[in-house]
Amino acid sequence: MPVQANIPQVASFRRPRNDCVATFLSTAALHFVGERYSKSQLFQAFADRIDSNWRETGELPLVNEKGVFACFDSTIQDLKVGLRIGLTRFRDIPYEGYYDFADEQIRSGKFIGIGYRSRFVFGGTTDDLHMSAVERITVGHVYLQDAELESNSPVSWETIELATLSAESGFWTISKLIL
Repeated sequence: MPVQANIPQVASFRRPRNDCVATFLSTAALHFVGERYSKSQLFQAFADRIDSNWRETGELPLVNEKGVFACFDSTIQDLKVGLRIGLTRFRDIPYEGYYDFADEQIRSGKFIGIGYRSRFVFGGTTDDLHMSAVERITVGHVYLQDAELESNSPVSWETIELATLSAESGFWTISKLIL
């Protein structure tokens, strides 16, 4: 029987505001440890690490890059699963090499997401940082897994490049630890 971490459960809860980090991390972890934990358990574990009061406030605070790494590392340690997180900034990938880089990450078994400025993808005037899981890629488009987007809504690589470079972010990767 798998080892289970002590994760408090709530029968149901509303999706909190600013939940993109907890959503991405839980979706990625589920990809690797879905046989041990449910998506709800994983979301709650990451959200609790970000702010244990999120159920009462209905909101998670914004998390900076350092906070994403800390949240992931401490939660993964508590869950007793062998995963690691990485970030490769777009500025460190040769121009027009984003598709090839993402394709290689996917082929090597990594789960990827993208950090970006929301206004480029969602429109509007807010310029928040946002994070989404990558559902799939093609040469011309990225398909993001995000509650704010309709399923199968393609986002052009040009839009992704602008949004990600504007955020000074890149590809977030989750992978199994190789022992």
